[in-house]
Amino acid sequence: MMTTTIKLRRNNTAIPWGFRLNGGVDLPLPLHIQKVTPNGLAHRAGLQPGDGVIQIGQLSSVEMTHEEAKMTIIRSGNELEFAVVRNAVPVSSPIIDVPSPDQLSPVQNDRDPDFWKRQTTPLQDPNLQSRSFKLLQQSFCLK
Repeated sequence: MMTTTIKLRRNNTAIPWGFRLNGGVDLPLPLHIQKVTPNGLAHRAGLQPGDGVIQIGQLSSVEMTHEEAKMTIIRSGNELEFAVVRNAVPVSSPIIDVPSPDQLSPVQNDRDPDFWKRQTTPLQDPNLQSRSFKLLQQSFCLK
């Protein structure tokens, strides 16, 4: 298991570190980096999603709860150092593969292939309109 040291430094605490921490001994996953903000401090320092966090500053984080790890990071002030194991936890990609419209097939009712052809909106079929809509339509001469 090879570890990598990541050192982060910022000018003041108003500048975000640029990562999302997940896991801990109180959760079903080990402490790890879930997300890194593109071009943020963490990204520029080399932190990557899936990095397992085994040390925060001089403290071992292997037995830390999520809250303990978060508070250790907050107490670090403007200088933060991690010891991480690369790709320790698989993280899902935030990119969602959405098919293009030409790849989509039309929705059909399996029992009646002409179902959607016969569907009309209330404005097209007066028998499907609510009574209140009919009264409004009559009073404003919308026919």
